[in-house]
This record gives sequence, structure tokens and C-alpha cells, in this order.
Amino acid sequence: MCKVVKIKKIKVMSDLKNRLIVLSKWLKDSDSGIYIDHDGTLEKAIKNAKQEVKQEIGDYLDEILEMDNHSIDVELENINRRNSNPLMPF
Repeated sequence: MCKVVKIKKIKVMSDLKNRLIVLSKWLKDSDSGIYIDHDGTLEKAIKNAKQEVKQEIGDYLDEILEMDNHSIDVELENINRRNSNPLMPF
């Protein structure tokens, strides 16, 4: 692979990583939108659950972004292995 292509690939990966960092921060810092005076119990429960899911997704993204290349490769191998044997539950 020539040097220019490698540099462009590195830049694209860096840009992608930066975008995922921003997405993670947005998810984790988003407002739950709960209005104590106006929302009923069900609305509050739904909004709390939604906020928890956003926080969890943001945490997963952070964890993935902190992984080294070897760890990512191992995870991808595990996913491929599971996909090749659909009878395995996980």
C-alpha cells in the first residue's frame, strides 16, 4: 500500500474515532427531559429508561474506543465464530 493511501486511511479512521467520541459524549450528557410538575409516573419511568439506555450505549462506545487493535480483532473473531454457528445462544 502506498504512503498516501495509508495516510488517508489513518485520517479517515481518526475522523471516525473523533465522531464516535462526540456521539458518546452527547449520549451520556443528554437531558432526560423529565418535567416533575407535568410528567406522570409512566412518563417519568419511560424517560428514565431512555436515559439509562443512552448512558449505557455511551459507556459501550467509550469502552470500544479505548480498546487496542488486538482486542478489537479478538472481539471480531468471536462475533464471526458465533455467526457461523447459529445454534449457540451467545
